[in-house]
Amino acid sequence: MMGSIRRWSFQDRQRVTTSLLFMALRLFGFAVVPLTSVVCHATAGPNVKASQALEPKRVVLIYEGEISLAAERTVDAGIRSVLSVSALAAGSSVKFAVLTLGSLYKRWIVGGAAFALLQTAFLTFLLAQRRRRRRAELLLGLELRFESFMANLSATFANVSASQTNTEIANTLEKLREFLGLDRLSLYEVSQDDGQFVLSRVASLEGSPPGPPSVGREELPWIVSQLMKGGDWITRCPENLPINAGAEQAFLGLQNDKVAGFVPLRAVSHTLGCLAFMCSREGARPDTVVQRLRVVAEIIANALVRKQFERGLGESQQRFQLLADSAPIMIWMSEPNKLCSFFNKQWLEFTGRALDQELGNGWLEGVHPEDFRQCLNTYSSSFEARVPFTMEFRLRRANGEYGWIFDSGVPRYTPAGEFMGYIGSCTDITDRMQAEQGILDLSGRLIFAQEEERCRIARELHDDFSQRLALLAIQLDQVSQSLPHTARATVERLHLMWEKTTELSADIHRLSHQLHSSKLHHVGLLAAAKSLCEETGERHGIQIEFIDRRVPEEIPPDMGLCFFRIVQEALSNIVRHSGAKQAHVEFVGTPSHLRLRIVDAGVGFDPSSRASRGGLGLASMRERLRLLGGTISLCSHPMEGTEIVAEVPLTPTDLQRQFVQTASQHAVGGLS
Repeated sequence: MMGSIRRWSFQDRQRVTTSLLFMALRLFGFAVVPLTSVVCHATAGPNVKASQALEPKRVVLIYEGEISLAAERTVDAGIRSVLSVSALAAGSSVKFAVLTLGSLYKRWIVGGAAFALLQTAFLTFLLAQRRRRRRAELLLGLELRFESFMANLSATFANVSASQTNTEIANTLEKLREFLGLDRLSLYEVSQDDGQFVLSRVASLEGSPPGPPSVGREELPWIVSQLMKGGDWITRCPENLPINAGAEQAFLGLQNDKVAGFVPLRAVSHTLGCLAFMCSREGARPDTVVQRLRVVAEIIANALVRKQFERGLGESQQRFQLLADSAPIMIWMSEPNKLCSFFNKQWLEFTGRALDQELGNGWLEGVHPEDFRQCLNTYSSSFEARVPFTMEFRLRRANGEYGWIFDSGVPRYTPAGEFMGYIGSCTDITDRMQAEQGILDLSGRLIFAQEEERCRIARELHDDFSQRLALLAIQLDQVSQSLPHTARATVERLHLMWEKTTELSADIHRLSHQLHSSKLHHVGLLAAAKSLCEETGERHGIQIEFIDRRVPEEIPPDMGLCFFRIVQEALSNIVRHSGAKQAHVEFVGTPSHLRLRIVDAGVGFDPSSRASRGGLGLASMRERLRLLGGTISLCSHPMEGTEIVAEVPLTPTDLQRQFVQTASQHAVGGLS
């Protein structure tokens, strides 16, 4: 203390103890009273002189605006008065103050009340949150139940057949009505005849009034118009309808229901029908009902579309089945996996087998073993390339014999361009093949007879006429030498006759070799063909190039004769018609075929003209090659020359074997 030292009184100790207590409370965070209001040293105001600031001041106890316990306070006037803190002079300071209980705990009381209010508000908020959570859990449970219901519904209609669609729709309406708590739920389908909504299925509570059997533009024009546009309609009372919906207002006025609505069944931008519901339950939420009915309506609409499609598909399949069974040809169909899925009545009657036995790859069991590989390769390669194909093969009949079949297949596509497999038709060509076989036999006999006749004529010319002409030439020469020199004119005439006879003998000898080449039998095809090219070139002044590559050493006689005749005929045509001075003859051997290529640089011709088709040379080439299972191609254009390519398989074919057999039988018959 500044000034003189005095003893501590009881009040001083009480004040210090109170101050220490408040300081402790302040330090521990429990006090809310400012520290300056507890203990302060007296200080002089701004107007007090420095000497007066050293004088002692008495302590004044102040209670929030008034002095208590009659404490003294020295003021300049020197009187006792009751003062409030706000009434103190400027520059005064409070050294010590004793607060009342209310003032002391006012902040605590206000803080506790505020805390209680906050807790009350927080508990109220928690209760509200709990209520909202329970409501959300309830709604979530309903949504989960509805999602589970929709999942089961989708799975059911995904696997249901067209015949069971109506039954499943009826079960769905009943379950949906119970789930949504409706009085009545009806399904209306649009009639294709008059466009009315006809009642198809209904699920209702017992005692609930039935809905109208049909709804058309005459009864409810506004509602029907909304449904055809794809719009929903829902109302609680007739007053909610627009003014132009008078018929609908009258209709709802007759109903005792409080909530009514229609949800269209839409698919591919078309209205197929609608779902109509009525509900008189209090607290019903029509918006939620309509929202859920929209989802169900989409599933039911798809089911109706599939039912109509399957019904139309079934009718189309029946018509196709009737048409296919009535057709005079065999018809088959296959899927994209190459497996056959359909055979008509004619096919089954031809094979004598059941449909189950032919499906898939079962039909291959009836194919002739010699045709199996070629048939399967043609089918598979065409299938992979998605191109049409034709083939001929032998198929086992119901009596066990094999008949020839001409099979033609084309790929199938949807309107969207998706590949769906193949469809094909088969024709029994056994009679035609037998006729062709007869023609082939006759052609083989004719060609063999022609070769035999050529051989006979060549032998006659070589052994008879040629020898006789040679003898005549010798006699003429002898006669001319025996005449005297005086008969010079006669000798010259005889010599001229000898030259003509010798020339005629050479021509007959050459003709004999053209009819039947002895070189072909003695030295083989290549040597005979090369010799023929050299002789033709020398005689007619044509440069003929002959080439052979990888030709087998052993060539069957019938094949050698065929190629020799083709070379002979081609060279003859070059000499007579082409006017070419250069030609090219080439033999090329492959592991499976022997190919002949003849090219000239002559005037060429048009193969499609009637004059070119009327000759026997090309027809003879084709027939000879056909007997050996070979092919021939001709390419020619006017003033661009001609190219002939002939090809014969080296492995014996059925035609080759038949030709050899026919020729052998004919030879045996001729010898006998």
